[in-house]
Amino acid sequence: MDRLRAVNDQLEAEARLAHLETQQRLYELEAARQSPATVTDPVRFSLLTVEQTRAARDAATRRRQDVVSGATQIDDWLYRSPR
Repeated sequence: MDRLRAVNDQLEAEARLAHLETQQRLYELEAARQSPATVTDPVRFSLLTVEQTRAARDAATRRRQDVVSGATQIDDWLYRSPR
């Protein structure tokens, strides 16, 4: 009986650890999603024309929206109701 209790305690501890790791990863993903996009090469943008700058900015906006859309799909899957 003691062996079964020990196994049960170990399984519960592993489940709590997995839950905490999952929560931590969710918080990290949420923080990454909310952080503003950084410009990696500001000099490059200063050498572009106004039209090129606008096109680059629009492309970056579309990429960010695609990332958010993909992350939302993951969130929907993670938070789906159990069957």
